[in-house]
Amino acid sequence: MPARSDRPSLVLIASIVLASCAGSSSTKAAAPTDSPETDLPHWAEEYEPAVQRDLMRARAATEAFHNIEEAHKAGYPTTIPKCLEHPTDGGMGLHFQKNALLDNQLDVEQPEILVYAPTAEGQLRLVGVEYIIPIPSWTEQEPPTIFGQELKRSAQLNIWYLHVWNWEHNTQGLFADWNPVVKCGDATSMQANP
Repeated sequence: MPARSDRPSLVLIASIVLASCAGSSSTKAAAPTDSPETDLPHWAEEYEPAVQRDLMRARAATEAFHNIEEAHKAGYPTTIPKCLEHPTDGGMGLHFQKNALLDNQLDVEQPEILVYAPTAEGQLRLVGVEYIIPIPSWTEQEPPTIFGQELKRSAQLNIWYLHVWNWEHNTQGLFADWNPVVKCGDATSMQANP
């Protein structure tokens, strides 16, 4: 930690860096600094810049889907899937899979699955995304990658997959399968159309 007398110089350096970045071109308006939806979450600061950039792209692309109706309009299913929870590791939540995206391609801004968690009020809260490729669609020797990560292979589900907890901090890691804070609770009332 720098000595107290070094802090003004750090502020000056940060101001210079910010001023030089302000002149760069961008196709998107600058986000307000107090917007939790568009700022880099504090828990993502430990990841490499490339991962942080992909995370921000995924957040921007899925921000509207906090409203489940917007997700439905974009082609994600209207039926409520089963809520997935592990007895000790936490939950995966409810997976809304857009079948039109199932191919051998991955796009940070087009996740095949939106992951929601039920709230105590019986609502759905967007917590993450999942990228998947059906195993038969992938003919390369190496596993598919996204966010600089190799997808995991599930022979049981016949897919390559990677969870990204872009809207909910996961103490197990950004790409962990289970999230300890995601609980299904009494999600049975939400599963009228499994």
